[in-house]
Amino acid sequence: MAEIHWSIQIPARVFLLGPSHHHYTPNCALSSATFYETPLGDLLVDLEVIEQLKATQKFEKMDIGVDEAEHSMEMHLPYLAKVFER
Repeated sequence: MAEIHWSIQIPARVFLLGPSHHHYTPNCALSSATFYETPLGDLLVDLEVIEQLKATQKFEKMDIGVDEAEHSMEMHLPYLAKVFER
């Protein structure tokens, strides 16, 4: 299994999507965070892509407090930090 993990090509960008358990919205929301802190290091948010998505006017801005309260993606973040450290 580890050999499969290490043979995977690392993507340049990952879009992590999750539900909102604390704030109802009928739309997709973009994080206000500039990075996500994990036990394995910080993951930077691609702010250029965030700005491009905002420009479409199809997304709403997620309040940082809502983002911090959401737990749906927190188990994925350390794995991504490990993958991108290679």
